[in-house]
Amino acid sequence: MSEGNFFLKYSRLKKEYNLTNFNINTSGLLEYNDNQKSFIYANPWNSVFCKIYEPDSIIKFNFQGSFNSIITNSSKHNWPQQDTVQYFINDIQSNSDNFFILFQTFLGNRRSSNYYLLQKYDWNGKLLVEIPVISAQEPILRINLAGCTDDTLYVLVKLAKQGYILQKIPLR
Repeated sequence: MSEGNFFLKYSRLKKEYNLTNFNINTSGLLEYNDNQKSFIYANPWNSVFCKIYEPDSIIKFNFQGSFNSIITNSSKHNWPQQDTVQYFINDIQSNSDNFFILFQTFLGNRRSSNYYLLQKYDWNGKLLVEIPVISAQEPILRINLAGCTDDTLYVLVKLAKQGYILQKIPLR
C-alpha cells in the first residue's frame, strides 16, 4: 500500500453494502495484519464488517454471535432499561491465524459490568468461538486489547476498585 493513498473510499463501501448514506462520524475499528496483507474493518454503526485487500477488494462478513446485538444497539443513544444488557465493540487485534473482537457489556443504566465478551474469527470471517470473561471480584469499567501474539491475547481491564490489571488469555 502506498503511503498517503486512500485504500478504501466511502463510495465503494456504500456501493458494496447498498447503503444510501455513510455516517462518517463513526470511524469503526480497523486492524491491519501484515501476514494476511489485509485489513479487518468493523463499523456496526454503518452495518459494515469485512476484510479489505489491496487495492479496494472487499470480502463481506456476516455479523455473528453477540455482534448482532451491536447492530441492534448502534442506533440507541440512551442507556438501556435496568434489566437489559448492551454490547459495544471496543477493539480488534489479530495474529497470523485469527482476529479477535472485544465487546464491552453494560448492564442496565450502569456503565459497568461483571463480564466482557471476546470473539475469535478465522481469516475467512467464520466465528470460531465467543468467550465470556467474568470478573468475580468487582465491576469492569473499561477494557482494551493491549496486544496479541500467536499464543496469547493481552487484555487491559479497568476494575472499579483495583484499577488496571493485565489479563493474559491463552489462544492455543
